Amino acid sequence: MPADAHHQVTALLSALRTGDAAAKDELLERIYPELRRIAGRYMRAERPGHTLHTTGLVNEVYVRLFGTMKVTWQNRAHFFAAVAREMRHILVDYARARNAQKRPDRNLVVALQDAVEDVIRRVGRFGDDPPEYRYHGGQTVFADRALGILVAEYLIHGGDIARALHARFPIPREEGVVAIDGVVPIVDGWVDADAAKGHTATYEIRIRTGGTYTLRFRDGVLEAHDGSAADADCRISADPSAFLLVNYRRRSPWRFIPAGRLIAWGRRPWLGLSLTGRFHRP
Repeated sequence: MPADAHHQVTALLSALRTGDAAAKDELLERIYPELRRIAGRYMRAERPGHTLHTTGLVNEVYVRLFGTMKVTWQNRAHFFAAVAREMRHILVDYARARNAQKRPDRNLVVALQDAVEDVIRRVGRFGDDPPEYRYHGGQTVFADRALGILVAEYLIHGGDIARALHARFPIPREEGVVAIDGVVPIVDGWVDADAAKGHTATYEIRIRTGGTYTLRFRDGVLEAHDGSAADADCRISADPSAFLLVNYRRRSPWRFIPAGRLIAWGRRPWLGLSLTGRFHRP
């Protein structure tokens, strides 16, 4: 979706929270193609001959989200994170019904995914007035941004556990977007002073289906904020899961560059390869 469409979805969600029932039909019209895309991605990962199909998964998630749940989503990112959560729940319910998952390691992976979803659900209840939390170094962050920090930890360390058990632990794009949105405001606390010493450059990070962020180093000191940078030395377009895995040092950027999941351009595009090295490993 283009940026203006993102804002329109957020505005429609806000209208639903205030009781505007007519906004539901317009919202469905705008999000239906994206719902089908997400459902199609999940269904392609399922076994051949699955009794559920893409349209059926979209229908079930719509009933779950709008049939019984109170509308509390704050914006488009949180809404699609809820969509991804409910789709996984639906598919897990189908799998459990046919006794497809009996191994303890798989149950652990499902439990970790449920933990991520529980955090998203709890923070979503704050609505438009999330409280502030104190982070390390005296920083304060709002609950919706703190949500992203917690989701990032669950996704990365859940993946560590899953790999040790030889189990799959995919990072849904929607939850990756929420995680990155939470991490950016506190990333200046992760700078490695020795590795960043004397470094002066501006990076513009564009997260696909997510936000745009600016990281501005001046003589090794970082300022990070939302939004684009007209004077960027290096611009990076990144798939959310690729960006998380590279910046948490779980994968090399070269794993994603050939597939186009990480792209750098601008006056000094080579800086993109060394950006991660300016920070301590999270």
